[in-house]
Amino acid sequence: MAAYYADYFEREHAKTKLHESSLTNPFSGTTPEITQPKTSSSTLDVASFIKASQTISGQIVRDKLLSNVMHILIENAGAERGVLILERDGAWYVEAEGTIGHDYNIPPQPHLVEILPPTSYLPLTMIAYVTRTAQNIVVHNALQHGDFTQDPYILARKPLSVLCTPLFNQARMIGILYLENTLTTGVFTTDRLTLLHVLSSQAVISLENARLYAHLEASEHKYRALFEDSRDVIFVTTPGGRFVAMNPAGLHLFGYTQQEVESTHAENLYANPADRQSFIRTLESQGMVRDYPVRLRRKDGAYLECLITANVRYASDGTPKEYNGIIRDITEQKQAEHKRLRLAAIEHELTLAQNFQHRLLPPPSPDWPEFDIVCYAQPAREVGGDFYMYQILTAQETEKRFALAIGDVTGKGMPAAFLMSVSLATIQTIITRIYSLQREQSVSDMLNELSRGIATYTKTTIQNCAFAYVELTKTVDQPDTTIVCMANAGCVPPIIRKVDGSTHWLDVGGLPLGCPSELPVYYPEMSLALKPGDMIILTSDGVIEATSPAPHHHIFSFDQLVQCIEAGPHTSAAEMLNHLQAELTMFVGNAEQHDDMTIIVVRA
Repeated sequence: MAAYYADYFEREHAKTKLHESSLTNPFSGTTPEITQPKTSSSTLDVASFIKASQTISGQIVRDKLLSNVMHILIENAGAERGVLILERDGAWYVEAEGTIGHDYNIPPQPHLVEILPPTSYLPLTMIAYVTRTAQNIVVHNALQHGDFTQDPYILARKPLSVLCTPLFNQARMIGILYLENTLTTGVFTTDRLTLLHVLSSQAVISLENARLYAHLEASEHKYRALFEDSRDVIFVTTPGGRFVAMNPAGLHLFGYTQQEVESTHAENLYANPADRQSFIRTLESQGMVRDYPVRLRRKDGAYLECLITANVRYASDGTPKEYNGIIRDITEQKQAEHKRLRLAAIEHELTLAQNFQHRLLPPPSPDWPEFDIVCYAQPAREVGGDFYMYQILTAQETEKRFALAIGDVTGKGMPAAFLMSVSLATIQTIITRIYSLQREQSVSDMLNELSRGIATYTKTTIQNCAFAYVELTKTVDQPDTTIVCMANAGCVPPIIRKVDGSTHWLDVGGLPLGCPSELPVYYPEMSLALKPGDMIILTSDGVIEATSPAPHHHIFSFDQLVQCIEAGPHTSAAEMLNHLQAELTMFVGNAEQHDDMTIIVVRA
């Protein structure tokens, strides 16, 4: 090996001599013939070279390598101080600097050459020349010879021997080595230049290897950080189903330890093991899959909705070697999407129910000259089944009879709307049939017939209908008197408001319509007379149970309804209704209501 290096050393020595003799002006004066004798012996030179070369090539960590390179180059060149400049992204940076007998400085952030102070660090005009021409500069007395005697750094630092040489890697200039000695002229002899050239070549190779190693280490660190910190599952499996790797996110998601997953077949993670074979066929036929939907299973048996993105790594013979991929758990997104679709369906149903309910109700006020009547229905968001109805029963010369009713069916959405339509249709049919035949029938009997009519529907839906029914009768004999006959099937009792401001409940009640019963239900009737200006107010339970905002969540209550009616105007039904609406609006504020509000105000 010594013979090989000796021969190599002699060839490089000849190259250096040839290069020095061929330097063109103006630097022929900066590299005069070197007349100093050679170093002691070639054996000593070769031994030093081998040791130095091994020291450089034996280090791969960049900062340690730079320190070694600076120490060896400065020591073997006979320099006092040296600076290593390397190219990075088109700019030149000071990567290392050292002075003989001192520690070598590897700055954590390399200094950009072009912004260095002109007198304190480097002869910048010399560096600029080498970067532009890629030629060696050797000056045996920088204070007297060459074109750089006026460089601010030369004038300030006063170095004698100066060497500035480019460094190449595969014919590309990657750096500059600057060496100086402030004590002695003619330090950089031909032998030393030869040695520097060879050691610099080795240093360039080692620096490139260190750069690649650092890049590889950074990439590995980046991959490891990605692997360890990723919220998605990263996995590697063999075609046979053995897990080569799974990151912590995967272990957490599937509930396995690292040891357990290494002994678990990949099929065990599929809700349907046959799905893995389908996935593998797709993956191998395409070489890569993206967002492949699959249902997987945790160790505890819980199912997960997932998307797999994966590719195939092939062996040298072209057969699949490994499957690398990412599993993304979209269970929550799936559940949220399912919930969103379900809510959208409910919203659609509620909209249909509201429209359906609205179309079934008659106009708010009947065109009856005998009475001042106004009706109001405000469906809640969920849509209950509140309704109101009115109908002329008889219109004879001597007597006129009218019917009013308010209803509240159980349930929400379309089921409530359907029962509402059934109830309305049934009562209108029964009333029309009774009075078209001019057949007398008690209100209690009529409510029983109505209950049986809707029971065929409610027995399967487990619903019922609260219903308050009022008949108003006017006769020619008593034009200033209105006879009221009413019955109540589970609804809020009506309230009478007299002209003098007094109020009282009509305490009459009974079972809601549609309740299962083998025997007829007795619905007591109540009759009374109204004078002009007296009012009767019917409400659904949504008014009584209207709720105030958080944090109190008080309900409107029977007592507050009575107080509002007592304080309300009595000049018209519409003014009383407006008063009640305003009180309710102020009470509920921004609290969402969960039941319909229906009100009928009748003024005699």
